[in-house]
Amino acid sequence: MSKTLINAGEDGGLEALLIATLPRLEGVKFVTLQHEHGSTLYRLDRIISGGLEIKGVWVEGFQTLQSMAVGVPLATWLNAFQDTSLPFHIVMSLPRIPHLESMYLNHLECQVGDDATVDLHSLQIDASSEVKRLFLDNCNMRSRDCQTAIYGAPQKLKDIAFRFNTASSRRPNSLDQYSYQ
Repeated sequence: MSKTLINAGEDGGLEALLIATLPRLEGVKFVTLQHEHGSTLYRLDRIISGGLEIKGVWVEGFQTLQSMAVGVPLATWLNAFQDTSLPFHIVMSLPRIPHLESMYLNHLECQVGDDATVDLHSLQIDASSEVKRLFLDNCNMRSRDCQTAIYGAPQKLKDIAFRFNTASSRRPNSLDQYSYQ
């Protein structure tokens, strides 16, 4: 069964296991935004959830991981075939990785009424998040609940950067909607 899945290109579980077990891995970049059941991001979310249930017992690969980028653009024709929305619930599990200091998120989608935002309070991250640098590239977080969850998550946050694609409908009329107190 697993060999059939791998041959079909559905190797998300294997990729997530590799990331979680490499003892000297310091950074990982995801070009694709795929997040459906079985994708690498989905499987990482499951591994992170398992680590939280055991209270601080993390797989070896998460001990050295310091940076993560999700949705890295390739600037090739392949970008046209990507789903351009990154689910909020998966993104909110990533800062829980211990020692993760830097995150790049491209096309994060969070709106009131989305299935992923039904229970934002359960997604809140405790003060143990180590993220110091956050780069939000063309993200849509118009809901105050979404903003509170993402900005309030990393208690050690020092730098945050925003980039809005002028050709996108996600571009805000002002940054006021992104202000957080």
